[in-house]
Amino acid sequence: MTEKISKELLEWCHKDEKLHARKNEEYFKLTAGLDYDKRLLKDLEKQSAVHATNFLERFKDPEILRLTNIATIAGSHAHRAYLDFYETRNKVITAKYKLGGKEVNWATWRQFVSLKSEPKVRKEVYDTFVKKTKLISPLIERHFNIYKKIFSSYKINILDFYLKYQPISEEELLELIESMKQKAKKPFQELATYYGDKLLAKPLEYYDDLYFVRNFIFNEFVKDFRNLDPLVKVRKSLNNLGINTEKIKVDAESREGKNPSASCHFVKIPGDVRVLFKKENPVNDFSSVYHEFGHAIHGSSISERLPYWTKYCLSSSLAEIFSIFLEQFFKSDPYLRNLIGKRAEELRKRYDFTELFFVSFYSANSLLKLKYWKKNLSIEQANELYSRLTEECMGIRYPGQYWQLHHIMPDSLIYEPSYLIAAVRAAELEEHILNRFGEKWWEEKDAGKFLKEIMSQGRDLNVGKFSKLNVNLYFKKLDL
Repeated sequence: MTEKISKELLEWCHKDEKLHARKNEEYFKLTAGLDYDKRLLKDLEKQSAVHATNFLERFKDPEILRLTNIATIAGSHAHRAYLDFYETRNKVITAKYKLGGKEVNWATWRQFVSLKSEPKVRKEVYDTFVKKTKLISPLIERHFNIYKKIFSSYKINILDFYLKYQPISEEELLELIESMKQKAKKPFQELATYYGDKLLAKPLEYYDDLYFVRNFIFNEFVKDFRNLDPLVKVRKSLNNLGINTEKIKVDAESREGKNPSASCHFVKIPGDVRVLFKKENPVNDFSSVYHEFGHAIHGSSISERLPYWTKYCLSSSLAEIFSIFLEQFFKSDPYLRNLIGKRAEELRKRYDFTELFFVSFYSANSLLKLKYWKKNLSIEQANELYSRLTEECMGIRYPGQYWQLHHIMPDSLIYEPSYLIAAVRAAELEEHILNRFGEKWWEEKDAGKFLKEIMSQGRDLNVGKFSKLNVNLYFKKLDL
């Protein structure tokens, strides 16, 4: 949109930003396991829907803001269904086992299984949770169906919405997923057998999922990280680059209702950006913290002067580039050697295995969501398909209901493919920076200036300057 922004549109954007920030504050509290105001949230959602409808009635452009407002209206109608799902999911518990004196529930199961190496115990917990998905299945379907109905009323389907928002074509996306799936499959299965035999004395099975493995596989390195604080290290590294992290707020408390997955919240861009995480394993905590700080420096670097939609209407595949980039920076050979010395080589090999696990797992997750919306599947059909996809992509057949317990899949309409897109682009960004600033680029202020410059552009960032979605480059960086 090159023409001058009208006064009416500026006024609409100003009011929307205020509503957006107030609503984000309440959703942050929900995710953090803090008390939030349901009545206020209901009122804010209603106001947002009215305001979004006002935009659609008055303005035709920008197109990205039109799409965003359709999603806002759908989200307003679906918010009660989402809260019911979110709260019920935290009631999926196993009374037999406790963590910190309390029954293990969905919000604490990752911490629990990271401490439990006995296969029989972990299988029992997983199987209990899978059986109890019957409590949340109708809530997930209700949530998704509301979105489907609202989007349909505006003559757009959810898959097309996702593809336009990224933007990427369906053919290009499917080709990317298929390519990554095929390249990861054989080495993943070989290493899964190797590490299963080496560390568990058995093959990896469905209850040995990514979130267990990414903790357990690093247990022998805990001593190397025990006296290292990821928050101190990440802030120091970023500050050395000239990237200010003082305004980034961090909540590291392990409260009962807090989401088990680390997350970053752009309450208001760029001034109010917050990171949430719960400690699991000291090694994996570094990955989580660096990943979320990648999000955080992105949000806090976006220029205040940009148009409202350029600041806020970020595609999920763009939003994940800098988080994955910073996480991979932590896992790079030179940086790991600087942290823990000669043991970095073996640690890096295990990170490469978890990366293959990630690709294989998210290939299945991505294909499920794409087919769910394209074929209008029921929850039962999605469950059946998911079992087939996990076997196809990973060689391990998961219970179909497992996806309903994931931290993103039942929450989001389509987010999962964005991780794969962003992983490739983050590798290409790393290559671009290495070529410009050298192996120890994180010691170069000019590298920090470059990162701040591209992060400041919000949605206007032209990823084509460093990315061609080169899947071969991504896999070349894995030490296979």
